[in-house]
Amino acid sequence: MYSLNRFQKSSYSLVVYQNNKRIFTSQASALKPLLFFFRKNLSNNNLIIYDKIIGRAAALLLVLANPQKIYTPILSYSAEKVLQQHKIAVEFKKQVQFISDYTKEKMCGWEKLAKDKTPQQFYKILNNK
Repeated sequence: MYSLNRFQKSSYSLVVYQNNKRIFTSQASALKPLLFFFRKNLSNNNLIIYDKIIGRAAALLLVLANPQKIYTPILSYSAEKVLQQHKIAVEFKKQVQFISDYTKEKMCGWEKLAKDKTPQQFYKILNNK
């Protein structure tokens, strides 16, 4: 399996392992990799997930995957709270107030959309778009 340092240097935005075997990779941006993963994968047992940036929006989706552990270079405070509430272990390098938009000053749209949503509510919203 990957180390967090190796993953951070890779071109992948998402890597998923199941039973020590890599089952999914993506280089897509934002929430696309997680949505692609959910559409392709029916089994979510024994998952280890590496995701480049995890804000509340990504954390809500990750809860639905029910991974054993998540590794990320960047984690927002609200994402950590979501993962803790669902007893999902996470290892990160840097923590930020929120995931920002392209200006680096405002909260990204996904974070705004995910505010005050449960994992199921957020997933339903994304599938209706």
